[in-house]
Amino acid sequence: MRIPTRFRLLSEEEYRLALEVFNQNLPSKRRIIVTDGSGISDRAFTIPISLILIGAVTVMAIPFGLLTALIVFWSLCMASCLNPGYLMNVGKAYPNLGSEHPSLLIHEITHVWQGERAFFSITYVLNSCFHQILKGHSAYSYDIQSQKYSVEQEAQLIEDWFTAGKPETGPLWQYVKSKVKASRED
Repeated sequence: MRIPTRFRLLSEEEYRLALEVFNQNLPSKRRIIVTDGSGISDRAFTIPISLILIGAVTVMAIPFGLLTALIVFWSLCMASCLNPGYLMNVGKAYPNLGSEHPSLLIHEITHVWQGERAFFSITYVLNSCFHQILKGHSAYSYDIQSQKYSVEQEAQLIEDWFTAGKPETGPLWQYVKSKVKASRED
């Protein structure tokens, strides 16, 4: 685990690469902040920025009772709905994410896309935590025949399609075409 020490906006190159996968189904690059922080076992993770602000308030509110906790919880829900942005914590990949770690970029950008599609952006974070706690590393394994995936399985599927050269045939492409390439309204 590493506390972030450097922050930057997503670069033009990184954003262009992400748009190759997600078309215009992403927020403005000004809403995506990249850091050199990392999670447990130095793993990358992406969260709505509002979680950081509300999380700090939650920790401070615990001693002040249930009413404060309920107010903070409601604030968390509202902030998640009105999410101002995303924090992509990519660890050592920070300085050259797009050029040397494009698959990681696509995996983490998938979480941004998932957050944008959800009514409450926090839901993809909760889904990810639940499945990683329940299944460990196998939380990323998917059965292409299933068509119903956890957020980590979906991110891995999209990453695998991207890593394979973005083929426009096969079962991965069928999923990407129907779910990712579709417009926001679909």
